[in-house]
Amino acid sequence: MLYITNLDNYSVRLSDTAGISGTWKVLPKDILVARTDDLERVWITDKYTEDVILNSAPASGVNVNGSTYSSAANVVIAINSLMNNATLPTTTTTTTVAPTTTTTTA
Repeated sequence: MLYITNLDNYSVRLSDTAGISGTWKVLPKDILVARTDDLERVWITDKYTEDVILNSAPASGVNVNGSTYSSAANVVIAINSLMNNATLPTTTTTTTVAPTTTTTTA
């Protein structure tokens, strides 16, 4: 079974066991996209490189943030919803501008 666990606003952990044991990988949410195939199986790919992360798994073989679903379509909805909630980090730049004085003489 593949366990997909939300870690924070930016990343998910993919693992072969529930909890922190087993084999796992942390990936950024904003690169992952899920889809179903003609056989009603779940695929997860990197939307930029098209690398396959999950290859044709049954719906019962995927746990999304603690939940399992009866259909591949519902698994895909859950995965894509989780990935679309990614909040990309923002940076704030503060620039201090010194006041200028203009003197006019007549």
